[in-house]
Amino acid sequence: FFSFVLFLGIAASMQAQEISKNAIGIRIGDNDGFGTEVNYQRALGDNNRLELGLGWRSADNFDAIRFTGLYQWVWNIDGGFNWYAGFGAAVGSFDFDDRFVVGRDIEEFFLNAAGTVGIEY
Repeated sequence: FFSFVLFLGIAASMQAQEISKNAIGIRIGDNDGFGTEVNYQRALGDNNRLELGLGWRSADNFDAIRFTGLYQWVWNIDGGFNWYAGFGAAVGSFDFDDRFVVGRDIEEFFLNAAGTVGIEY
């Protein structure tokens, strides 16, 4: 009974936040082998959206490209401060030229599951 009353209280106090209908951004980093990523977000409802990303890296011995698609839920913390979580998939390829072993070049295609959790303002 207590859980039900708590759920009703939380549900009654929730407010629909205003997420942007369209957004574009750039992610700069190198923790997963991809340098720069361009992202596009499209609102699908009051609290969910689709995020599409294109990441690439070009270096002397490593080149890669990745396309990512994520479905996200967005919850308001305060004002325009939100947190989000979602899931999706990524597809891409990379080319690695080993400088230390002559003739050892690796070219691979990949498909993987993706997840995301974060905060935004």
